[in-house]
Amino acid sequence: MDPETIRTVGLISLQQRIPQIWQDLFDLARDWVSEEQWQSFRAQVETQDHHESSVRFRNRMHNVFDGGPHAVLIRDAIADHARFDGVDYLSAPETIEDLCESFKIHNQRDLLGKFQTESVPCIVKFQDQCRRDDLVGVALSYLWCTSHGEPCLTCNACLEGDRNTIPADAIIEVERIDERR
Repeated sequence: MDPETIRTVGLISLQQRIPQIWQDLFDLARDWVSEEQWQSFRAQVETQDHHESSVRFRNRMHNVFDGGPHAVLIRDAIADHARFDGVDYLSAPETIEDLCESFKIHNQRDLLGKFQTESVPCIVKFQDQCRRDDLVGVALSYLWCTSHGEPCLTCNACLEGDRNTIPADAIIEVERIDERR
């Protein structure tokens, strides 16, 4: 919700972040449901709810490869996601979308809209010590496609954090994106 927490916590895995995500979403839903109702909703989503959004959430939570943190080499893959045939993460992360969709099914309230109004989308630039032989080629491919007006369907490289943390001292910049995408 507050990009400044990234400067103190760093970028952590979904499994490490999920308690705070649940708390942040409850803080937004507090006018609609009691804490007891929220805990009951959470228990259903985490264990037995059959709706597709809840199943996606549970699958993501149990898949080590979905744990993150995730990152991309090319900033435009986030800022101009359509050009890369990508996901609009500046609108809302997939986990947030799934939880809010489940909430809407159970409570007929637009928690996602409230999240999008109250949260601050941002792009985080950080220093990573990984050595990958493909990154120069990916960057050159991006430059070629950009200069020739071509779509950039293969012009990106992803970092899959595999539940590792990007420490706060590796954060170079937290760029707030004022306009929702």
